[in-house]
Amino acid sequence: MKNDPTGRRYGRLLAIARVEGSRPPKWECKCDCGKAVNVDSHKLIKGKIVSCGCHRQELATKHGLSKTPEYKVWAEMKGRCSNPKHKAWRHYGGRGIKVCNRWESFEGFISDMGRRPSSKHTIDRIDNNRGYEPGNCRWATVREQGRNRRNNCHVTINGETKTVAEWCEHYGIPWYLYGGRINLGWSQVDALTLPKGCHPEKRNVERLKMTKLMTVVLTDIQEGRGTHHNCRGLSEHGGRTRILVGLRRREYIDEDYRITSAGLDALGIPTKGKP
Repeated sequence: MKNDPTGRRYGRLLAIARVEGSRPPKWECKCDCGKAVNVDSHKLIKGKIVSCGCHRQELATKHGLSKTPEYKVWAEMKGRCSNPKHKAWRHYGGRGIKVCNRWESFEGFISDMGRRPSSKHTIDRIDNNRGYEPGNCRWATVREQGRNRRNNCHVTINGETKTVAEWCEHYGIPWYLYGGRINLGWSQVDALTLPKGCHPEKRNVERLKMTKLMTVVLTDIQEGRGTHHNCRGLSEHGGRTRILVGLRRREYIDEDYRITSAGLDALGIPTKGKP
């Protein structure tokens, strides 16, 4: 048989001989504790079984927490940092995240971290570029962890840096209002700090007169790619009629939906008679 395990040692098990007639093939093994056990060859070779069961019993007896949520968190933590076959390997071990030597044992881990406060808490690294070690880990809720992601947008206001979600909560700004203000061209600080119904100071209003969508639509019209009834490419931006009404209100287009001199000025295109 290819990769015959006979005579080889796997953890505490020594493979003695194949069990006759076994399908799938099993091997008779002798554990270091003296007990004989038959083990599936695949699990034996892959290292999924390393003892007759005495190793697991010893762990359970040692700290009595082998069936607790904290033990599962610890085992998962080690797996994603040390096992290349783990589904989350590329986000952890694959980019250099490691478990410190003290936490290689569950006793060290539980001694430093303690029991989790509630069933909603799991382990979270404070600095996502550092490994699992004392001082860099905490028990956190899903919401707290969501605000500690590497791809979060951070904004600094008055020397203090927080995520956008935290600032929205701090100033009482709904997320949809913040997003709408950003789409209108507001600065992040204004979008987060000004209460509902307020606008940036007048000089900023002039600068932010044109929205991003209006600029796209006006450019399409100026280049001859769209009219009120036949605007190729405008439907993907949504709200075509509303945008065109806004352009007419600003007198950037006339009643026949042709671009005006004011519209050209808004796009930064010099009109005839102007330098």
